[in-house]
Amino acid sequence: MTRETQTRLVLALLVLVGNSACVAPLRERVVFAERGIRVGIQHDPTTDRMTPPALNSHPARLTPEEVRSLLGSIQVSGYSGTLMGLFATPRPIPLFKDEELQLLTAPIADALAQAGPQDRVFFSIPDRGAPYNEDRTEGMMFLRGPYLHVVLTDHYAVNDQHALAICRSIVANLNRRLYIPWEIRPPEPPIYDPKELYGIVSRDRRKSYDVREVIARLVDGSEFDEFKARYGNTLVTGFAHIEGMPVGIVANNGIL
Repeated sequence: MTRETQTRLVLALLVLVGNSACVAPLRERVVFAERGIRVGIQHDPTTDRMTPPALNSHPARLTPEEVRSLLGSIQVSGYSGTLMGLFATPRPIPLFKDEELQLLTAPIADALAQAGPQDRVFFSIPDRGAPYNEDRTEGMMFLRGPYLHVVLTDHYAVNDQHALAICRSIVANLNRRLYIPWEIRPPEPPIYDPKELYGIVSRDRRKSYDVREVIARLVDGSEFDEFKARYGNTLVTGFAHIEGMPVGIVANNGIL
């Protein structure tokens, strides 16, 4: 890599900081695991979200010295990569400590050389000063064109259920009062028996039915406040409650 290309990468560096983000693991292959630090390769799902797929500039031939120069230039504001600049005066600190760079640079250079166009490199670093050993700085990186993208997270989930539990815990600790501007009622069953839905909706999709009959068997007390009932008879809209919670309903009533 020429000095001009290296400078361009440094100047074009994009650091996407995830504030208490929750990430569940993808298919991955570990290339380095030592002293609690892990580096490996995993599929990059962002390459699948575009048509045609966006491809990363992998495999990438970078020396450990070039990787160290790039990673050493990354600074974040706040504790463990958390973005704090919106709430206080930012105090940028290096993302990686010197001893972490010594361990990371060669494995990351190796992983970038092995990664494919739809792969990214992941890393995991424990915070040895944390009160519990699960606090880690997790992250991923990939080269796309002249840009090195680095994504940081603060929480690691072993599966989808664990990730959702972490997210719920974070939201539960937000310092905000719950305010619901709508009427919450005690839930009550529909007047019309929901079991009658099997007789209203036919297995034959060509047979039509009145969607109001379906709504009457779903909403509390079978009460439905229809909006503009005489306007556009193939579309039914209105308001109701389900399990005490207010809902808005938009339903097809035939071919639109």
